[in-house]
Amino acid sequence: MSVLVKREKNNIVEFTIISGGKGENRTNQPIKVNRTQTMTPLTLEEVQKLKATLFHAFKNAKTETKRRQKARNIVLLITALNVGFRGSDMTTLSWSDLYNSDGTFRDDDSMMNQMKTKYTQHFIINDAVKGIFNWYVDLFDINTSSNSYIFLSQQNKPMDVERMSQIIKESAKAAGIKRRVATHTPRKTLGRQIVEQNNGHIDALNAVRMLLGQKSIASTMHYICTPRDIIRQYSEALEM
Repeated sequence: MSVLVKREKNNIVEFTIISGGKGENRTNQPIKVNRTQTMTPLTLEEVQKLKATLFHAFKNAKTETKRRQKARNIVLLITALNVGFRGSDMTTLSWSDLYNSDGTFRDDDSMMNQMKTKYTQHFIINDAVKGIFNWYVDLFDINTSSNSYIFLSQQNKPMDVERMSQIIKESAKAAGIKRRVATHTPRKTLGRQIVEQNNGHIDALNAVRMLLGQKSIASTMHYICTPRDIIRQYSEALEM
């Protein structure tokens, strides 16, 4: 499979996915990616700074209520970075979405319907998510068999998306991250890191598409702000 860059004009990169190897029937799918983005994914260094800032806030919390809030924020961020949900799906996540009734985690490859698009989205309960939830549950002796929402407000209601966005923005500012961030930032970061850590392989792009619950690879590449060096790899017309 090859992906060939066709041209770039006014921040629009047009390239073609060519499926099929030598001697096979090939199909061409032109894709256009607008690389002008106002909200870009975080780097791994920025992710570590953000996490360190949240843990620092937790360790310095003066009351039990504040400790719970700061711990909740840590779990919220790490989960968002690893499952790729939209803000509306993160804030309505319930304990039964992650846990079985016996207190064990659900299957590693689970699915849910997105609130916004109604598309089916795959999500992986990986070791990072399991580890932070084990810490959180043990710390506050939480009953995971409940069907209640995980991320609650001070009024014991589901956190709203605006509050999630505020938490991310305030934490990023405290971490010295100057770029624009919001609830989509963890989701974009997950996609970008999967692609970059797999050298931009087409299978990685398709995996991200499925994890983010998107219809096309073109939408995925646009969404995660695919960098020039990744696109350049495809321009070399690799044959496999």
